[in-house]
Amino acid sequence: MIREPISEIDDDESETSKTEGFLSKWLKPLLDPFRLSTVETQDKKQFMTAFFSRDKIKTFLINDKESFFSDNDRCRIVNFILHKTEFSNCVDEFGISRLLLEGIYTDAYPLHEKLSTEDKDQLTAPKNTRQRLTNEWASFSQWYKFQPLNAIKNYLGIRVALYFAWLGTYNQMLIAASIVGLTCFFIGLATLSDFIPTKEICNKNNSKNFYMCPLCDTHCSFWTLTKSCYYSKLAHLVDNEATVFFAVFMSLWATVFLEIWKRRQISLAYEWDMMQFTEEYQPPRPEFIAKVKSKWRNPITRKIEPYLPRPVRLRRTTFSSSIIALMIFLVIASVLGVVVYRAAVVAALSASQNEDVRGSARIFTSLTASALNLVAITVLSTVYAKLAVFLTDWENPRTVSEYHDGLTIKMFLFEFVNTYSSLFYIAFFKSSLVTGTPGNYTRINGGRLDGCDPSGCLIELCIQLAVIMVGKQLYHGIMKFAIP
Repeated sequence: MIREPISEIDDDESETSKTEGFLSKWLKPLLDPFRLSTVETQDKKQFMTAFFSRDKIKTFLINDKESFFSDNDRCRIVNFILHKTEFSNCVDEFGISRLLLEGIYTDAYPLHEKLSTEDKDQLTAPKNTRQRLTNEWASFSQWYKFQPLNAIKNYLGIRVALYFAWLGTYNQMLIAASIVGLTCFFIGLATLSDFIPTKEICNKNNSKNFYMCPLCDTHCSFWTLTKSCYYSKLAHLVDNEATVFFAVFMSLWATVFLEIWKRRQISLAYEWDMMQFTEEYQPPRPEFIAKVKSKWRNPITRKIEPYLPRPVRLRRTTFSSSIIALMIFLVIASVLGVVVYRAAVVAALSASQNEDVRGSARIFTSLTASALNLVAITVLSTVYAKLAVFLTDWENPRTVSEYHDGLTIKMFLFEFVNTYSSLFYIAFFKSSLVTGTPGNYTRINGGRLDGCDPSGCLIELCIQLAVIMVGKQLYHGIMKFAIP
């Protein structure tokens, strides 16, 4: 369904616009360096809109039939037609997606506007929307400027524009979080030499005063606490007096970020005429129309439409939920495998005759275990992404919104467990609660689980988090930028 203008809204200046004008007068000089050099492509007028209907074409404001529908709207119309057209009498033989799957067509996508090679670097007069987005948005030289959200919306669609609006808001909010985080890190660096526990651990005179239990059952001897000197120094950088303040700050930051994004989202929804869009009538998906053969009378439109019976939907939802639960248990099993790997490697390295190997056993184990966990996360995410799309297609939701909601829930549940399960284990469970105490260690298949360093689990948590986050960004950068 496409909304088009039916009448113009009175643009009398309101008290809100007066206030905004007063504020912009003082903020304009400060924000000018971050604004784009050309005027953003947008219609300054506001219109009342309604879903377009050919039967009521006279009620719409049509000044030019050729430009009444935007390029984005034309692409959506053609896409809808291509996805619902049947080419045989079989139930599944319909739409461009099936033709792509069978190899009849290589690919299908909307064509871009022509990108002019001449005057390519001129920012004053772009030839078209794509030219302007290429110059002022898809350019690393413009990274510090505000995004042309209206131009993105007009060219790539509202969903893409909303995503980049969220991404811009998130990046702006991260500036404050990064400043506070770096400040806490430098506080830990400045107080490192005065931190009493670290000084006592690193004091060579205490090497014979503090002996620790062996890290494995056999071939491991008692070891002195001074061996954890470097580990305790690294731990203090991320776990110091300012860490509590940073934790409280991030809790407040998350709440403020959500509220700011809600305001931004509602503002854009009003500006782009998307208020209560999901609550309004939406037509069935082309795939739903083609696959569902049972009919019923729609209580809203009073028209005969395809209908999927409730028992069928319930069976499909139950089966999909079972598959999702199975994949989640598979993630937990992979985490358990990494835990066993940690225990085995720590025990093997701690039993080494080389003192340097014994001293770096924990750090080496954390790095390699995090790398293995990253590989498991990446592989499972790739497999599950295709599985989630398959399950959602099989459930066959009626509308596009229901389809996206179902796919989002599936992806969120799995990705949350897949990404954060190992972090939760280290942060909340890898301690005496899981590993046990001297004389009463927890074991898996006879092997003893490794515990945290005497300086705490936080540095191991940081290593795990850094490897996962940096590794995932590197992988996605290669897949989305380097390979294409």
